[in-house]
Amino acid sequence: MSLSAQGRKPRTRNQQLRTVLRGLKDEVTMLTPYAVETRYPEFEEPLLEDARKVVDIAKKARDFVLGKLSEELKGEN
Repeated sequence: MSLSAQGRKPRTRNQQLRTVLRGLKDEVTMLTPYAVETRYPEFEEPLLEDARKVVDIAKKARDFVLGKLSEELKGEN
């Protein structure tokens, strides 16, 4: 494997995916309390700003997964 101009090995697709997943994992972890706590009657509704933030994170995760599935399906054809 050749080295890049900076003296590093070029990143493989899997390495790039792992990097993206690490960043996404940090954000998606914020969704867990909402997934669990909303099941119980004593759950306090989040502030509108917080709700918007977690909805944006959920959309980002959904878009990422759908994009990867689309890539995989294209590769099968």
